[in-house]
Amino acid sequence: MNFMWKGKNVFVTGGTGFIGSHLVVKLRILGAKVEECKVDLLQDNLSEQNYQKMDYIFHLAAYSPAITDKVDNGAVEEQNIKMTKNALQLAHNMNATFVFMSSSHVYPKANTTDGHPWTEDEMKFGETFTPYGLSKQKCEAICLDFAREYSTNI
Repeated sequence: MNFMWKGKNVFVTGGTGFIGSHLVVKLRILGAKVEECKVDLLQDNLSEQNYQKMDYIFHLAAYSPAITDKVDNGAVEEQNIKMTKNALQLAHNMNATFVFMSSSHVYPKANTTDGHPWTEDEMKFGETFTPYGLSKQKCEAICLDFAREYSTNI
């Protein structure tokens, strides 16, 4: 058993999604006390909720329409940025470590057919194949800026 998580208070946004639900189960098996976000991250300010002190905040919630969907690109960006900023503020207020889940969509389209693993230096800002990927790139940048400005562990 990995004792790193035993007794840790962990908050998870997007805990009912495919990846999030598996993360929640695994963290509980490892002994973490997990609280799943049950509010609308677009409507409710997490910092105004009555949560106990958290050690870690995993941010998996995102608006991720299918590639084939007709979507408002601005809405994808706006919603993902708003949810990320809301979760970041909670982490800052609680002095919790913030774990941001990004996406393979942040990489250029050319790499999706090459058959090789991506490396961090292959991401080029603005060169993605979906509006979702661009929104995730922007959220990554917001996380880095937040870490620099507030010394939040991200």
